[in-house]
Amino acid sequence: MLPFNAVNIYLNQLQIPTKVEPICPTTTPTEYQSFHTRLSLLSEVKKHETSAIALQQLALATLNERYPPKEYLRIYTDRSLSKIDGKAGAGIHSELFFHYISVGSNRTSFDKEITAIAMALQQLLLRPTAFKKAILLVDSISPIQTVASNKQATTQAVKEARRTIKLLNR
Repeated sequence: MLPFNAVNIYLNQLQIPTKVEPICPTTTPTEYQSFHTRLSLLSEVKKHETSAIALQQLALATLNERYPPKEYLRIYTDRSLSKIDGKAGAGIHSELFFHYISVGSNRTSFDKEITAIAMALQQLLLRPTAFKKAILLVDSISPIQTVASNKQATTQAVKEARRTIKLLNR
């Protein structure tokens, strides 16, 4: 049984409507600028009224269906604040690499995510034969939109991320 079917069975047992809208279409970073992410998992049920476990299972099933692990290298980004020195940091992890970098104090979550995206793209550039397809899983939409935008880059990290995407597309 496919994971998605198991989730539907579970949702039906809980009497939760199973009309599901896709979380996101398969897209390349350059196509992303016209795409608006929305997490409208169930049309008739609000997120807070749905079991957290059911939402997690649905999200994982959707991720596995759209980006199968055998086809895609999944790269997760993370941002954090060090309790030791109070400085902001950005991290990335995947099957191929794991990195954490301090991005300094007085940095926003946006800055940290942009740094993580740029760092992940650089790591992909260093390993062009280690993967066929890759997906960055970022939990904030604004850094993704910024990197994918054609507007003037406001930071060096955004410029670097865009330049790396162009090199990866070649």
